[in-house]
Amino acid sequence: SNGISIYSESSNILISGNRILNVNSPLTYEASSDLTFTNNIIAPSGQVSDWFGMSGTVAFYHNVFLGSNFSISSSPNYIFKNNILAQTPPGAHSYNIFVKSVGNLQAGEQVVTDLNRLFVNPAALDFSLKIDSPALDAGTLVPVGADISGTARPLGAGFDIGAYEF
Repeated sequence: SNGISIYSESSNILISGNRILNVNSPLTYEASSDLTFTNNIIAPSGQVSDWFGMSGTVAFYHNVFLGSNFSISSSPNYIFKNNILAQTPPGAHSYNIFVKSVGNLQAGEQVVTDLNRLFVNPAALDFSLKIDSPALDAGTLVPVGADISGTARPLGAGFDIGAYEF
């Protein structure tokens, strides 16, 4: 089954606040430009696919992509910040948490392989942050003013990484 698809010359699209669970293709997009994905949760797996013909900037801010991999066929300007990811993404990335060992960590990035250190109850698909989560105040400023539930960002000393602000 599929989640969200964006096709044929779409531009300046914001995809925000979605919980896409247990699908094979949670996000697919092609022949479009300037897409922004914020505060989305994709779990436990699936392939995020850039089929062809993308241009402009494709930005991912404050998402949780657990088990997802990226299949990239074109070369827009990719930006990944303040996400919790299963693999190293394409393009520029910083201030992300990876749930599997990856190489090439950039500024503000870390690896946390135990989901129970990050989230309240990942087994029940509750991806809100724990009180002592390493994602708390570990992010950077991006153009996202609230989390997936509408809570203003930031609440603490800094921006939290992931879809929820603690």
